[in-house]
Amino acid sequence: MKKIAAILVLLFPVALSASRSQAAGILNESFKLTAPGAWFGGSVSVRDGIAIIGAQFDNQGEHINAGSAYLFDISDGSQIGKFTASDASSGDAFGGAVAISGNFAVVGARFDDDTADASGSVYVFEVSSGREVFKLNASSAMKSDEFGISVAIDATTAIVGAWGDDEAGSSAGAAYLFNVLTGKQIAKLKVDDPKEEESLGKSVSISGATAIVGMPFNDDRCPANIACNSGSAYLFDANTGRQTSKLTAIDATKGDLFGWSVGISGDRAIVGAPYSDDACPLDGDCNSGSAYVFDIASGKQLAELTAPDAARYDSFGFAVAIDGDLAVVGVRGDDDMGNSSGSAYLFDVSTGQMIVKLLASDGAEGDVFGDSVAIRGKTVIVGAKLHGAANDGAAYIFHLPDLSADLTENVVVDFGDLTVLLANWNKPGATAGEGNLVDVNNSSIDFDDLTELLSQWTGPTLGETPQAGEAARPIPEPGSLYLMALGMAWLLNVGSRSRNLNG
Repeated sequence: MKKIAAILVLLFPVALSASRSQAAGILNESFKLTAPGAWFGGSVSVRDGIAIIGAQFDNQGEHINAGSAYLFDISDGSQIGKFTASDASSGDAFGGAVAISGNFAVVGARFDDDTADASGSVYVFEVSSGREVFKLNASSAMKSDEFGISVAIDATTAIVGAWGDDEAGSSAGAAYLFNVLTGKQIAKLKVDDPKEEESLGKSVSISGATAIVGMPFNDDRCPANIACNSGSAYLFDANTGRQTSKLTAIDATKGDLFGWSVGISGDRAIVGAPYSDDACPLDGDCNSGSAYVFDIASGKQLAELTAPDAARYDSFGFAVAIDGDLAVVGVRGDDDMGNSSGSAYLFDVSTGQMIVKLLASDGAEGDVFGDSVAIRGKTVIVGAKLHGAANDGAAYIFHLPDLSADLTENVVVDFGDLTVLLANWNKPGATAGEGNLVDVNNSSIDFDDLTELLSQWTGPTLGETPQAGEAARPIPEPGSLYLMALGMAWLLNVGSRSRNLNG
């Protein structure tokens, strides 16, 4: 295989370069979700076939901007429920943060005044019945804590951010863990190095026994006593509330706001830094944005994600979400379909490679599509809270393609899958790697399987750069790619026969 790879590099350098540098294409939504609630899509979450969408400025009768949250069936985009607070009041912003897991949903109302002005609260709902089961408040709730600015849930443990908490200093921030079965607080999360005005709790996420909390106004990468908002994020043991690690970007600089958004899944975490200047390092303050992937066990940075078409003021990383090997990054300032129309990108976090760019088919100037994102399995939800003339908002469901030839399980069929298939060429009983490609003639991986893989091709066409709004699609005529694959297969056959004859 090493000899064949060397021959391929010599004969097809352009092809290999294209596989690394060209985008897989553009994917438009399967369903568009709307509801009569202002800023609908400002928060989104998805789990077990159900999406929850927040509309924090929805009016509830005489209660202006009380807020609401809606449930949708992701299979057909139909609305199946609506949550409102039992004690709704004007200006609560119920729905400003939402999360769902199993039969429980949590909804933040950061401006609720239960304890003091804007102390904040969170509501727990039973999804199957729509019943409000608990209202959560912080044990040390105070004025302007904004408890509920961020929420997340996994199984029966919920995490809530309170970025205005003052216990460790003015707006040092905090986060709390709750058991949603009992409504009881498990722990208040504090960092080892708290400072004023650093806003721990702006973003939160949880997966199993690990929680992550963003602190975007942290100044670790700044000269002493200078506030520069480089940002950080912290990992906690969700059982004990103990801090286990502190995450910062290797290239962190002033104003990055690393930690503005966070996500966690399994052994990886993703952190957004929407105001980093990677696209214009010499210019500075261009806010193109980036996101970073970390190993949870070691705290080591694994990859930095950026948009291949990054531009000034994109704010790539304003929202992030991760599930397994897939991550979605929101880019609310992207101008593909008008100024700040917005976009989102799907990445394979195991490789750091971009898979596809997500766009709303009806995207327009000022939509800020990508202001919120969520992913579960092969379903992605992207919010556009300012969509429409009245800023009513919208959310979009994307169903990622289910491809039998996706052997590397990165939602595209590309050179990686071709490499895996050829590595298993003519091996009796081989099924070509970890994917689910069926050996179509029940003998071994051969030309029939190669033809099937090429018929599902969604990777880059040689020499072609997808244009904005153009969907990823199979190659209509395999052309030089097919000839390349046939040549590789022929070389494999010859090598195999030669070994047999000489053996």
